[in-house]
Amino acid sequence: MAAFPDRRAAAHGQRGLLLKSVLFLCTGNSARSILAEAYLNHAARGRLTAYSAGSHPGGAVNPFAVELLRKCGIATTGARSKSWDEFARPDAPRIDFIFTVCDSAAAETCPVWPGRPVTAHWGVPDPCSWLYRWTGSTRRSWMRSAAAEAIGTALLLAAVVGSGIMGERLADGNVAIALLANSLATGFALIALIIAFAPRSGAHFNPVVTLALAVRGDFPTARVAGYIAAQFVGALLGVLAAHAMFDLPLLQASETLRSSPGQWLSEVVATFGLVFLVLSLDAKSAWAAPFAVGSYIAAAYWFTASTSFANPAVTLARGFSATFAGIGLGNVPAFAVCQLAGAGLAIAADRLLRPNP
Repeated sequence: MAAFPDRRAAAHGQRGLLLKSVLFLCTGNSARSILAEAYLNHAARGRLTAYSAGSHPGGAVNPFAVELLRKCGIATTGARSKSWDEFARPDAPRIDFIFTVCDSAAAETCPVWPGRPVTAHWGVPDPCSWLYRWTGSTRRSWMRSAAAEAIGTALLLAAVVGSGIMGERLADGNVAIALLANSLATGFALIALIIAFAPRSGAHFNPVVTLALAVRGDFPTARVAGYIAAQFVGALLGVLAAHAMFDLPLLQASETLRSSPGQWLSEVVATFGLVFLVLSLDAKSAWAAPFAVGSYIAAAYWFTASTSFANPAVTLARGFSATFAGIGLGNVPAFAVCQLAGAGLAIAADRLLRPNP
């Protein structure tokens, strides 16, 4: 994690205003003390300054702690696991209150704190003992989330490919009508699927969305590989389901040519817009996510030359469908590279343009 914002100067500068500082201590400084520090800084609104440290810091913040804070709308900028020795130095901020939040830290010999702060013990059960370690219940929970992600992605692909088949059959050769049917069905399906699966898996349905959230710290990195595998498997199953519903051969290889500089650029633009939109959502605007994402994808069908795949799992799965929504398997790698590039640009833009918490 990144270093803490420099609050020391602010604390020293407001001593005259009797600004009090609180230090939360535990052994690893990865969960309990991090949560306490972040919450107090959020709730105090400048009336107190909170810090945290550990007697034997683990060097990394528990990803579950970061995820929990973000879900609660509490800033995690600068959270890091660090030693309590930092606060025993002569140039450290003055600490007025020290709370140990784990029994092992309370039993250890503490450094000599400048300013003779008031100390107390507030024992809290260690969330790492059941969250961060691979207990059976955690594995089952993660497996349920990954299974939900696979099912949601499968239903998305069934909608994309199935609506393409139906639209092409009913349009009687009018490609514009077929594309309109395909784009509207996909957009509406996304709205419904995000509403249904957001509480179960987060409703990513897209490897680049999962990667972007993990890079920003909003999704545990330990879950990334499982989610991406579920998305690819689910996407392929969705294509097979669409073929079965329309009495088509289950296994097909598309020969639809989608290869040109304009289409590659389209995938960069489409994926950039999608990932940037997802990263722009927060707790206050979460209710709008299904409608925003569904609307964007439906619109991107029309303003991009590639009809906005914007999803490596979707792209590969559609390579196995010789239907209206298909893409030649030989064209898949270039699309995937462009999608990753678009996602990378969106992550960079989010970091550059996001207002400070």
